[in-house]
Amino acid sequence: MNQFYVRKKFMVFVAYLLMGGLLTAYGVDRYRFKGPKYQAPETVKTVNYFKEKCVEYKVQDYCAYGFRNLVRIDVVNEIWYQSYDKDTVNIGLAEYSFFSPLTKISIDKRLMVDKVIFDTTVIHELGHAVLGLDHNDEKPAIMNSSVGDSYFLQVNYETLINEMFKDFSNSAK
Repeated sequence: MNQFYVRKKFMVFVAYLLMGGLLTAYGVDRYRFKGPKYQAPETVKTVNYFKEKCVEYKVQDYCAYGFRNLVRIDVVNEIWYQSYDKDTVNIGLAEYSFFSPLTKISIDKRLMVDKVIFDTTVIHELGHAVLGLDHNDEKPAIMNSSVGDSYFLQVNYETLINEMFKDFSNSAK
């Protein structure tokens, strides 16, 4: 290999590297939701609804970043996590690693009996994993630490989700 060939390959590499950095910096791909890499089929409709709400409330940047870090959404037979309170039953879990920004969501398969509670749990865990929200027990909300009554959730589902996104978009400004 001659020196000119090596120099040309290096220059092409540098050009691609710079262009990629510039495209990322100027946000060419900002609003594209790239995650999760694996998603249980039962959650597709709810996740798409969550993405629509991200666009509606103009928080695409936050959602796109959160979805890039979301690796998996699984529906599992049982949640492995044991809480401090022995009476607590975990039905959903957003798992983070101390060493990596990547996130995994697990939803208990037993919730599929009640579609409203299942969808609410998926939205709740997406609130943790994508938006970085904590539990909010001050008022009835999607981000409560415990699941409410199924009838209450069914009647107020849209309102609760809209309040969650409204609160997030106001705090993000």
